[in-house]
Amino acid sequence: PKAANYSDIAIELSKKNPNKKFLERAYQDKANTCESLGLYEESIIYNLKALALAKESNDSVSITTVYNNMGITYNQMGDYALAVYHLLKAIQLDEKRNDTLALGYDYINLAESYYYANNFQAAYTYGSVAYQFLDAVNDKNAKPYAAESVGLILIELGRLDSAKKLLMETKKLALRNNNVYIYNRCMSHLGKLYSLQNQIDSALYNFTQVIAASKTQNYADIYLPTLIQMAKLQMQLKQLKKAEGFAKEALIGSRKIKNKALAQKSSYLLATILDKQNIDEEAIQYFNIAHAYQDSILDQSVRGSIQAHIYDVSLEKEKQDKQLTRIKLDEQEEKVAVQQSALILV
Repeated sequence: PKAANYSDIAIELSKKNPNKKFLERAYQDKANTCESLGLYEESIIYNLKALALAKESNDSVSITTVYNNMGITYNQMGDYALAVYHLLKAIQLDEKRNDTLALGYDYINLAESYYYANNFQAAYTYGSVAYQFLDAVNDKNAKPYAAESVGLILIELGRLDSAKKLLMETKKLALRNNNVYIYNRCMSHLGKLYSLQNQIDSALYNFTQVIAASKTQNYADIYLPTLIQMAKLQMQLKQLKKAEGFAKEALIGSRKIKNKALAQKSSYLLATILDKQNIDEEAIQYFNIAHAYQDSILDQSVRGSIQAHIYDVSLEKEKQDKQLTRIKLDEQEEKVAVQQSALILV
């Protein structure tokens, strides 16, 4: 809340300054604050304001930063089509500048988009590229982010031994660096791995620790998926009332941040748990909710693709208009030069 108040003050002060770079930075700070608080739609609005100013000043670094931040925010919202779109825009600009460190972060976020869209092979490809890029620049703070992402993807690919080794190493590194975010993500992923290996006590311990640590942090990508995993584990242990509680908490949290993908997963899981308890009417209700979310997600992805296409068309038109303006200016300069030559000859 304090950060939100300060960012509002920064925006008002920056509006009085003729240098628009201050206002652009203030918008970016406000967008990041909103994203941290789970206010994802507000974050997108302020990122778009920052993007407009960055384009006005033709600041490639700022444009890339905003695209990357929007990709992260759309990941949190579960709108993976638009997340991929904006991250690819960031990658395109970072490749032009040959910015290896920035590319590493871009590819981490892109890998996450593909992971949550259940395209695990593409996620592994981009996660591995991210790790290579960050290893090349030897950034000790950035590498754990890539390693943690690759570890999670390896679990889905069934390479559990490799995943465990990588996640354990990354967890130790995060602990040394006091990186609570990566530490909790690793703990959550290891909990999922232990569940698959039927190491129930270890899984329960990890999930319990992560839920307690991340409950107040507004991290949709840690707290809510861990609640879902805990609900699945409790269902496996036939602790159906406990499972129901975790699934309901995940659904409430998913709705709060308007993440349709997580809401669909948690409502379907809740319906399954209720069905096992023979609470038929309520189970059917949540199955219908899950199907409605699924239809909405498909519609959202289609709209996201259309919006991305429209945006591309508008950018192309803008580029063509600039080219036409440049041609006209060149023609005028040429006419002036001919006239000057004629006058000199006279």
